[in-house]
Amino acid sequence: MSMGHDAPAQARPPATFERSGEVLAHLRARGCSTIGQLAADLGVARSTVRQRLLHLASGGLIEDGPAISGNRGRPAQLVSFASSQHLVLALHVGLTGSRVAIADLDGVIIEERLVELPVSAGPSAVLDELFRTINVMHTRTAPRSTVAGVGVAMPSPSELTDFGPTASVSTAAWDEASVLQMVKDRFQVPTLLDRDVNVMARAEYARLDPAPDVFACVKLGTLIDAAILVDGRLLRGVGNRAGQIGHLKMAGSDAMCSCGGIGCLNAVASGDALVRHLRTVGVAIDHVRDLVELAHRGHGQAVGAIREAGVRIGQALAALVNLLGPGSIMTWGYLADTGAPLSAGIRAGLYADALPRSSAQVSIEQATLGDLTGVQGAASMASEELLRPNVIDRYLAKGSWLEALPNDPHYLGDAPPTRI
Repeated sequence: MSMGHDAPAQARPPATFERSGEVLAHLRARGCSTIGQLAADLGVARSTVRQRLLHLASGGLIEDGPAISGNRGRPAQLVSFASSQHLVLALHVGLTGSRVAIADLDGVIIEERLVELPVSAGPSAVLDELFRTINVMHTRTAPRSTVAGVGVAMPSPSELTDFGPTASVSTAAWDEASVLQMVKDRFQVPTLLDRDVNVMARAEYARLDPAPDVFACVKLGTLIDAAILVDGRLLRGVGNRAGQIGHLKMAGSDAMCSCGGIGCLNAVASGDALVRHLRTVGVAIDHVRDLVELAHRGHGQAVGAIREAGVRIGQALAALVNLLGPGSIMTWGYLADTGAPLSAGIRAGLYADALPRSSAQVSIEQATLGDLTGVQGAASMASEELLRPNVIDRYLAKGSWLEALPNDPHYLGDAPPTRI
């Protein structure tokens, strides 16, 4: 790293690494800067900034930009965050298929792939295939970049209980702590795991401007789940189980839910419920993806079932709107991809049951990140943790991401997501 005319005579950094992460955080927020600008912004001596930049350069975290005109005509070297020298891996485990992605250290996705293997195959089979896919992507896309961390998004324990077990695979096989350890053992880097709907909510919330006080993200796939953010913080509840609207009871329904209850939203309006219903009336259908295709072709029975499911989902959301008053609700998943029939049903159910003043002020939209919402949320979750200033200081001191963050946070979300 040259640092222009500001470069010291000897490039070996001093022993202390403290507050180098603070300089990096400022560079990320600013985009690029000179030593003089950083010194003025941070209120420290130029020599102090110079030393901290040397540490960051030695860790592959910054890079030189172009020289610009400085005071009295002397050139000043711009420096910026080198996001591509370290990578973050993202895994979104879904009930019927999973998606993996490679992102730079800023959480920007470089490449992603869908792996069509259901959780019923078991964690070893699913994770081995995800690892193999990631290895191919890494070798092809960024072989010289090192992996700094991994973010994992998983269905909730209740979803896995409802959908995952088979004769050969028990629910316990998908224990979150076990999955976390398997991923960490494979990559030997800090690994973070959370419910998929939580990381989706954080990813979508980060893109809202202005951000609402209360925000909800609803996953409408094989099963139904939700996450709620209040003032940018996830409402987790006991055991991280808040938001399970798939188990709200629907008036007038006697459908048996896989949880053992009667009349749950999942039993009447989830993708799995609709597939089973359409089969009973003679429609050849195997997967929720088939339902989406039928809807796009205007299949009458499929469109009618989707709209009715939308009404039920809207009724469930009305309870959420009346209780918490979200300013924005975003939907994600196979059912959300069916488009107008579902959204019309949702609005009909919501407006019928929610208080008029509350329903009039809530926006309901499909997730803007689409299929990438889960892996984007997982990548951002890992990136935000790795780039905390104290973690950067420890990484520079230890020379290891794993030692910089030795105790993996099982759940992340106490801090509001970074605005983008």
